[in-house]
Amino acid sequence: MRIPALTAGMLLAELTGTAQPPAHLNTGAQTLSDGIIYPKDTHIAHIEPRYVSGFVAPSGYTYSWVVDGYRLAIDTNGNKNYLTRTTISKDASSTTQAHVNACTQFCEKTPTCAMASVIRFNGFSEGNVVCAVYSATAPKSDAVYTTGPFNGPGQVSASYTFNRKAGKVPGTFTSTVTTSSALTTSSTRPATTSSGFTTVRTSTSTTSTSRSTTPAAATSSTSTTPATATSSSSSSATSPTTSSTSTSSSSSSSSSTGTSTSTSASASATATTTTTTAPVYDQWMWVDVPGTQCADGSATGFALNLHAGASELVISYQQGGSCYDYNSCYVQKTAYNIDSGFSNATFWAQNQPNTLKWWFPFARDNQWNPWQKANYAWIPYCTGDWHAGDNTVLYPGASSATNHRGWGNAKLDMARIKQMVPTPSRVWLAGSSAGAFGAILQYQNAQNIFSGTRVDLLADSGETPKSALARPSQNIQTPQCPTCDDTSFDSYIVGLAKANTGSRFASMSWSNDTTIPVNQGVSYDDFSLEVARLFKQQNAETSNSRNFMVQGSGHMLLWTTQYNAADGYTQATFLNKFKTDDPGWSSH
Repeated sequence: MRIPALTAGMLLAELTGTAQPPAHLNTGAQTLSDGIIYPKDTHIAHIEPRYVSGFVAPSGYTYSWVVDGYRLAIDTNGNKNYLTRTTISKDASSTTQAHVNACTQFCEKTPTCAMASVIRFNGFSEGNVVCAVYSATAPKSDAVYTTGPFNGPGQVSASYTFNRKAGKVPGTFTSTVTTSSALTTSSTRPATTSSGFTTVRTSTSTTSTSRSTTPAAATSSTSTTPATATSSSSSSATSPTTSSTSTSSSSSSSSSTGTSTSTSASASATATTTTTTAPVYDQWMWVDVPGTQCADGSATGFALNLHAGASELVISYQQGGSCYDYNSCYVQKTAYNIDSGFSNATFWAQNQPNTLKWWFPFARDNQWNPWQKANYAWIPYCTGDWHAGDNTVLYPGASSATNHRGWGNAKLDMARIKQMVPTPSRVWLAGSSAGAFGAILQYQNAQNIFSGTRVDLLADSGETPKSALARPSQNIQTPQCPTCDDTSFDSYIVGLAKANTGSRFASMSWSNDTTIPVNQGVSYDDFSLEVARLFKQQNAETSNSRNFMVQGSGHMLLWTTQYNAADGYTQATFLNKFKTDDPGWSSH
């Protein structure tokens, strides 16, 4: 959501000089983790009172501005000067001088950084205090984003920005991602190894294991997480990040031998790297899928994260609203990635690996996650149709056609996943919000593709009192089962459960969802009544479909496990019993 750069109240505060620092700031004298005592009134005298935060600009930096409730863009689509970001604190309750110091230190380690922005979030999966860095300074009036990236989870409390006095940090910024020790990346096009793992690679470089998000100068221009490879050259990158920039070389690859050849832009020199057959484990890799189509007509794919020895597979569909006409798709922009597409570059530019690790079924470091040692596949959302549309339409007012092709995309993606993970012992389809709708609508396709393998369903915030066919322009494709009723979307999960008694179906929701009613054009009361009705029906008519409800207002539950039902039952317990076939699995 976009808001004016200065509200009337903010403008009055600027003119009168009466505004005070935001209440949530630690502005009193205190000794922080760096051992320095910072008094309350240490701001630079000439700065307007409205923009005084109580923080000291670290050495080599000037205090620029602070705004309440919004931030600069933290992706290259919204701000071309954005470089990368890192989490300063996962759970801080307020912003401190130590956070400011850490952010400017991060800037100092980032080649071409000229500005550091400390962002205080509430409910953001990456953390409560995040540092974003940029290659150029930006005025406070450009900070118009109030949520997490791409209208995702999280609300901005405030942002504080500091400019580097000496201009840009020397060096060339290179986007990289965390890889395993001695892992090599190579060409810029997909290359298929002899084991069948398709990878997207960049110019040759060797990196080592690191979970840090601090970037370092390197010889490659873009980076992804491929299958393991060997190389004759090495790079100094040891603490990589996940954004992506342009590449300076073209490449060709041999899919039959697993060997790729990278040719320089001048075509005067070549270097050959040979991939091995062993995949990289516990790291995300991007896979292009021919035939897929985003709303803007560009091709897309999926991301894969394999685990050594894993036989189980979790397939997740990305959340992100829906749209059905020119206004919703291109003016209000109520769906993710409609006019930008979603590619390998998008995956890294949006810092998706760092985001996905906080989604509970993908949380490898969470000991309470029953899917901690499974293989993960993540299907992005760029069609605005709950991953289930099958139509191309030219909306009046639009300059080009909109491709609602989520139905075919997901089928192609799952078929490719099946090639790469050919014999899973069990499959879970899962998603939050639009991803939950997609998981439900794609369930029978998954059954067909993974024929003979049990497929379970986990739907977080995927309910509506409306029909799936309420938006004809999307041409949503629906499940076919004896009790599935196209006039009621919520009949599908009950009908699928009745038709597949050997599988489990889990529903999750807030008692008062704050997002779906707006997107669906229904009242909050009607939505709450429908969720209660659906959950009651699941309990009464099935033995393999159960639900979990959190009392209160919000949207999506799987980005944390720190929720309890009204009776005190924990979300983590509900999910563990769901996954492990515990006979005591029950609704709460």
